[in-house]
Amino acid sequence: MSAEQPQRLTRAEKRATRQALRELRAEAREAAPEAEKGLIGKIILLILAFILPPLAVFFKVGFGIQFWLNILLTLLGILPGIIHAILVITDVVG
Repeated sequence: MSAEQPQRLTRAEKRATRQALRELRAEAREAAPEAEKGLIGKIILLILAFILPPLAVFFKVGFGIQFWLNILLTLLGILPGIIHAILVITDVVG
């Protein structure tokens, strides 16, 4: 009665396996912070939208048409500026 010996990997196979594992770890490290930054960043922008809507829109899209529109809406009344900022931050308005 002989027990089966586990199959041994060659040096090249071990090296390739280690390299693949390193690459997977690096990808996982890069992907996790991006997801956190996305969610945390969006939450911060939403909070900022209630305090100063044009600044929140600027951080999201820069000096685009949405920024200038938000300034106009905020000057007409704070509530339209806040609503527009929330729509821009949540990607409802482009």
